[in-house]
Amino acid sequence: MEEREVVRLLLERRLQDALDALQPFFSGEEYWELSKEYSDICNTYSSLLDFFRKGVEDSERQRVWTRLVGRTLLLTDKLYLKNRMPNIRPTDYGAPSLWTAADKSAARARLHDTQEGTTDACLLISEMTLSLLRVFDPLKMQLLCEAALSDKDDVAIRATTALFLAVRQHGNRLPFYPSLQERLQLLADDSAFSDMLADVELQFIRSLDTERIERKMKEEIIPSMLRNPKLRGKPFITSEDLSEDTDPDWQKWLSESGVEESIQELTEMQMNGADVYMATFSQLKGYPFFQKTENWFRPFDIHDEAVEGLFPEGDEGFTLQQLILRSGTFCNSDKYSFCLTLKQLPKEQMEMLRTQMKEQEDAIREEQAETLASIQKAQGELSTRTLIRQYVQDLYRFFHLHYTRSQYTSPFDKNWLTDSERTLHDTLRLSKKSMLASTELNFQRKDYTYAKAGFEILMEQHPEAMDDATLWQKYGYCEQKTGNPHKAIDALRKADALKPDRYWNMLHLAQCFRDIQEYETALDYYQKAESMKPDNLKLTFQAALCLTNLERHDEALQYLYKLAYHEPDSPEVVRAIIHALLMLHKPQNAEKYVSQMLNSLHNEIREDDWVKIGCQKWLTQKRDEALDCWKNTDNLRTYKVLMKQYGISADDFTFICDLWKAQR
Repeated sequence: MEEREVVRLLLERRLQDALDALQPFFSGEEYWELSKEYSDICNTYSSLLDFFRKGVEDSERQRVWTRLVGRTLLLTDKLYLKNRMPNIRPTDYGAPSLWTAADKSAARARLHDTQEGTTDACLLISEMTLSLLRVFDPLKMQLLCEAALSDKDDVAIRATTALFLAVRQHGNRLPFYPSLQERLQLLADDSAFSDMLADVELQFIRSLDTERIERKMKEEIIPSMLRNPKLRGKPFITSEDLSEDTDPDWQKWLSESGVEESIQELTEMQMNGADVYMATFSQLKGYPFFQKTENWFRPFDIHDEAVEGLFPEGDEGFTLQQLILRSGTFCNSDKYSFCLTLKQLPKEQMEMLRTQMKEQEDAIREEQAETLASIQKAQGELSTRTLIRQYVQDLYRFFHLHYTRSQYTSPFDKNWLTDSERTLHDTLRLSKKSMLASTELNFQRKDYTYAKAGFEILMEQHPEAMDDATLWQKYGYCEQKTGNPHKAIDALRKADALKPDRYWNMLHLAQCFRDIQEYETALDYYQKAESMKPDNLKLTFQAALCLTNLERHDEALQYLYKLAYHEPDSPEVVRAIIHALLMLHKPQNAEKYVSQMLNSLHNEIREDDWVKIGCQKWLTQKRDEALDCWKNTDNLRTYKVLMKQYGISADDFTFICDLWKAQR
């Protein structure tokens, strides 16, 4: 039995089965150093079971059993590392490992040694993060709980992010480590940590849009610009390009090509924390600097030897280059990519670039002195949210570009994030405000599965938040969009109870009842919605379809004739009228609409339309024309029930099928 099966047994609380499954590993001498731990667990559990069998009262029994499961999980992990990763060197950055108490003490010392800055502490936490994503280690998580309360923002952010990922990955193990679970719950009560955790989650949610943004850049925006001869050789679009003083054809091209809309969309997304630079900087990770794994997580430092020479000592001027690198625009990894690219430039080009930057800086100083001063002042300390965004983007680049990424379950996988949502919030409960923010962000992103999970957590942990009709509407909409109309109906009715007779509610209740084929109730809601918006012809059409499904064809025709008056060229309306008239056995009355379908709407004809038209022709004694129509069907026999409803007898249908087959 593989180690993961043993873990499954333990998580199912089947300790004895797990111990039995482990026994073959310790029958020889290969794992002699672990056999003592295994024997101790077995002996302790055997004694516990013996006391239980004898009816001995023991208030510590459950606690001892819980600890035994935890120890067995760790023992299984040790076996896994020996069996599956024998060539992994513990000294490799981020290597999967299980700490000893001495390892934890040494790491704590490194963590608190910030005399030379926080770089080493940050790199240590990132290393712990990578290790935790491959193997659970309660000692690492205990130290991360300490680091998450650090007064150094960059340290606290990385520790909080590590806990966010570790709890999602291993949350189902936490009940077997009570002291760690209690420590995490205490940590969740700290408002500063809770707020930081909420911001980390929001940034991970935003990261789910990165691939879409990258595709838009590569497939839409950049190709569109390259296709325009005016833009060839143009480095970027400036504000002057969009001003009233420039050629109107330039603005016209921007609008008609869709580039302007795409740029505005990306700008708005960037302002909201989206990662818009992945497409650009993903091509700049091939430098030797990035061959060392830890450098993907190194906090950017203008004094780092990798960027030596770009920032001369004693240069106190505030250059545009420094403005870019010290700002929150780029993540740490991309800043290094940018600098390493600059270092590849010949000396002459570099000097020219510096001169140009200085000239632009002087222009900014003259025109926007106050703005530059405020920006310069802001560079001293980036906001917590900016630091979170930068670090999550550093992680994103590693898990999408690094050559070892296949060794990990990516924390940016949408399914992984969604499936682990419950695990995270059961352990680290966020405030109502934070839960509402993350749920709303997923809703706005149209990620209804993820948003639905958020609403369900809100109901359990903050039920008072759901005294809001809008939230019930949104939850109902999530259920509707994820294929759960019954749950959607329950939610929408609760919204209706809080705010009765809202048009949106009526419409979506109608849709849900239609989806579960309760057409009578759906019709009632469509009619209520129609009474609120009598000019909405879509509601009229849906009401007609409900009547059709209820076989109330005379009533359906009243709606359909109204639609035909307002929308005479609608193929949906015309085919619905033909169907209703044939169901009423009035094929002569359908002649007008059949002619319209064959002439002005010929390009809209579907296979089932050919069946309807053929039936109308047959029933009006135009049998050759009917057979010509039926030639356009792949299998006429599949329409037997429908054709019988239209008035074609079973005997006639038999001969019709043979004629149809003979003429194909």
